[in-house]
Amino acid sequence: MIQAAREGRIINYSDLATSRGVYGRYLGQLSNEEFDAGRPPISAIVVGKDNQRPGDGFYPYMHEIGFAEPGEKDEDVWERAVLAVHEYWRSQA
Repeated sequence: MIQAAREGRIINYSDLATSRGVYGRYLGQLSNEEFDAGRPPISAIVVGKDNQRPGDGFYPYMHEIGFAEPGEKDEDVWERAVLAVHEYWRSQA
């Protein structure tokens, strides 16, 4: 995921080295670790193959941790998160 972030890419859930039933839990835990470390939510760059958007759990979590701003549309939250992830990880290369 970090390599994809550094390269400015998004990846599909199917690219993760985990089973389909574990995605949500895995990405939630990863997002918690990233948030605690002061980094943007790297889970933003993981999307569904068909719709090229994050899963249903992404948006509520962004509101829960305070990444989403009051009144901000979900699509805008996601786009801002992707941009933040790409910018952060490019600067760490």
